[in-house]
Amino acid sequence: MRRQLELADEFLSDAIELLSTGRLRSAIDRAYYAIFHAAQALLSAKRNQGKNSCWCYKDVWKGNC
Repeated sequence: MRRQLELADEFLSDAIELLSTGRLRSAIDRAYYAIFHAAQALLSAKRNQGKNSCWCYKDVWKGNC
């Protein structure tokens, strides 16, 4: 989980830097991966690996993950 959060932080920092230099497409790409790794950390914290489970976005909205 810690590594996923470190990656999320790194990608978010990259996204902010890219955005400040006007590289919107690259900033969006980095922001996507920041969100991805943050979500992986959340799932890991809840002992849910996502890929091997049967959760969906409805569970996320209901606060079940």
